[in-house]
Amino acid sequence: LVHDARSFSQEHRTGTYTNYLILAERPMMHVLVQKELREAVFNGAGLVFGGAHDKRNLWVEHALGLTVVGRHPWAESVDMQASSISDAVSLPLQVDDLVFGAFLDGASQIGTYNLVGDDLLSQWFWLDQGSFSLTDLFNFKRRAVTTYNYGKGKSVYFGFDVLMEASQPGADEGFGNMLKAALSFVNPQALLLEQTKTVPLNIKLANRRGATSGRVVLNLPDGGYPVVSEPFVQNGTDWVWDFIIDEQETLSERIYIQLPDSALEAVISVDIATDPNGQLLQQIPADITLQVSGLSSIEETLTALDQLAWDYWYRLGYRDAYHKLEWAKSAMESGDWITAQSLLIVTTNLLMFDDESDVQSVRQMVDEHVRQVGMQLNAQ
Repeated sequence: LVHDARSFSQEHRTGTYTNYLILAERPMMHVLVQKELREAVFNGAGLVFGGAHDKRNLWVEHALGLTVVGRHPWAESVDMQASSISDAVSLPLQVDDLVFGAFLDGASQIGTYNLVGDDLLSQWFWLDQGSFSLTDLFNFKRRAVTTYNYGKGKSVYFGFDVLMEASQPGADEGFGNMLKAALSFVNPQALLLEQTKTVPLNIKLANRRGATSGRVVLNLPDGGYPVVSEPFVQNGTDWVWDFIIDEQETLSERIYIQLPDSALEAVISVDIATDPNGQLLQQIPADITLQVSGLSSIEETLTALDQLAWDYWYRLGYRDAYHKLEWAKSAMESGDWITAQSLLIVTTNLLMFDDESDVQSVRQMVDEHVRQVGMQLNAQ
C-alpha cells in the first residue's frame, strides 16, 4: 500500500506484482512508469483503476480499453448489469463529486450512470438517425464501470471515486464488494512459473488435538527468496515461523516467493514440528517441486523481431522497432538502464496497435525485458 507516485514506481519495479489497484486521483506517475504498467497488464498482470480527477495518468488508458474525454457532475446512481464483478443492481452515489466520461476503445460497459434530467434528455434521441449519429454524445457520460481483456491481462475501470463511495457512513456494501470482485476478476488464473516471477505459497495448519506450540521451517531453492515473509523470519538459509495453536484451531498464512533467476527444477521444502513437551516432534514434511522456465534472451527477442519485420515488410515501424531494440541491448550491456528502458518502451509503442498473434507474442517478449530492466532501475 503506497500513497505517492515515487513509492508506486519503486514497488512496481520490484517486478514481483501480478495485480495493481490504483485509486489515487491526484498523484501523477512518471510517463515511463505509466507505460511500464501498460505493458505489465499486456503481459498478464491485472489492473483495477478508479477515480475521477483528470487525465494525468492517460498513458494507462490503453490498458483500460477506453479514452477519458472529460468530467461531469450529473451522475446520480450506477446501474450494474450482472457480470463477473457484480449482480444486477442499482447503487446510489452518495458523494457529491465529478465523474468521468469516456469513449470506449474495446472495453465492455457493465455499469451505467443514471443522470440528472434523464427524462428531458430522452426527448432528443429522435436526432440520432441517419449518418449523423449522436448516440455516443449521449452515452459517453454514462460509462461508469467497464472491463477489458488486454493482451494476456485484464482490467476494470471505475469512472468515479469508488473507494470514497465504499467508505461512506452507511454506504451500500455493493461498492466494497465490487472492488473485491474486481481484484478477483483481474487476478491471473494461472501461475507463471518463470524465472524471477513471484508465486504465492499458502500454508494451513489444522490442530485436531490439544493446544500446542510448534515451528514451520521453509527451505527455498538457491536464488529464491520471500518477497513478503511475515510471519517467517530468516534463520541461516531457512525461514522459520514459530506458532501457537489452540485445540481445534486452524492457522493459515500466505507468503510470496520470488523464483530463482535461472531455469531449473525448484524445490520448496516445508517441515513442520510441534512442541507438546518442550521437544520438537516432527510432523509429515512436504516438498513442492516447480519447473521454472527460462525467459527469452535479448538476442532471441531481436531474432523474433527481425523475423517480424521481414514478415510484415510493409509495416516500416517494425524495422524501426528492431533498431530501437538493438540500441536498448547496447544500453543494457553498458549498464545505462534508464536509456535501455526508454528504448524498450519505444519498441512496444511501435508494436502496440496491431493485434496479430505473432506481433503480440513478440511484444510480450519485449515486455519481459521491460520488467527485468525495471528491476535493475529499482536496484540503483
